[in-house]
Amino acid sequence: MNRLRKLRAGPYRRALPDDAETALLRLVHAERLDAEACRQWLDRADLDNAHDGIWRLMPLLHKRMIDAGIDHGESGRLTGLYRHTRFRNRILLHRGEKLVRALEQLGIPALLLKGASLVLHPGVDIGTRPMADFDLLLPEDTDLDALLLRLAPLLDFTLETRIRGTVSYTYADNSGLEYDLHSHLRPKTQFAGSTRPYWQHSRPLQLGETDTKGLCAEHFVFHSMLHGLEHNAVSPLRWVSDVLFALEIDPLFDWDRLFSHAQRNCALEVILVATSYLVDKGFRVPGVQPHFEHWSRVRESWWIARYHRYRSAPFDNGRASIAMRFMAYFVLLSRLRGKPASPVNFVRFVQDHYGSASGMGSLVRLVWRGLFAGQPQSREP
Repeated sequence: MNRLRKLRAGPYRRALPDDAETALLRLVHAERLDAEACRQWLDRADLDNAHDGIWRLMPLLHKRMIDAGIDHGESGRLTGLYRHTRFRNRILLHRGEKLVRALEQLGIPALLLKGASLVLHPGVDIGTRPMADFDLLLPEDTDLDALLLRLAPLLDFTLETRIRGTVSYTYADNSGLEYDLHSHLRPKTQFAGSTRPYWQHSRPLQLGETDTKGLCAEHFVFHSMLHGLEHNAVSPLRWVSDVLFALEIDPLFDWDRLFSHAQRNCALEVILVATSYLVDKGFRVPGVQPHFEHWSRVRESWWIARYHRYRSAPFDNGRASIAMRFMAYFVLLSRLRGKPASPVNFVRFVQDHYGSASGMGSLVRLVWRGLFAGQPQSREP
């Protein structure tokens, strides 16, 4: 599969695991844990100075070591970390269940995202996957600013707003546990109807005594790859484990659904880069080769794809022309500065160069609404 090695990782290369991290990932996901390789990795690893990505895999390594009957000088510390992860996850899921119930009382459905949906599967040990927070996807029209006031009388713990993001708000309770409530999965797809496929193809989950739903395997992998490679300056590593667990859980994984969804959301390149890493490094990725060969030949410009995809949006040709000229100006400046012309950088570009009170700021908002207010023409298969 030589084509895999020819893909340009580009700005995502920094988030790909290095050789030592890849060796750890191979250990924890091997069909049979190699005792000698495990001891050698722990002997070489400087856990005291390891980054968060390494530490988040230690509970899984501990579980594999226990199952294989392997002992090491670090076993005591790994045991404590595993127990702490299991205890904290249980508390987070317990309070997350209360949050889901409170949302249901308000008539707001929710989809579980990331670790919250993964650890609920019977084949996943709750202590092997640390959860930094409890992630939920809410309907796009949810007023996140007013939601906290509506939730307050329905919860037996206090929430306060910690971060107001573009597509999600982060709340923290009185014990420091965090809850991310999303209106969209990512800033690049913050348009009307972008979350519709997630609700249409959701799968049922049992959260305590509450019936809820989570992303299907294909959309879970899409979100894991995207979050792992786009949103982290340091390799989080856990996206690899999450993807491999999802592939193992669903033997009928639909690769075409993953790649076509990525194309419609202008994220095909990052999904191809993540997939190529998994295959190149020898992880078990069944059935991907023919689909990858097909989709790796598909290339499109982010801006052109956006323009054509939303050509049915309610704006006239004059506004479209202004928008495209403005986008071309931003892309040109980005190339001169050696920075990627990404949607996130476009937002920063607007914020840095044009104040919200200026006339140009008004033009930018007009152009942004004109380009991104439309409905997508294609739907999830």
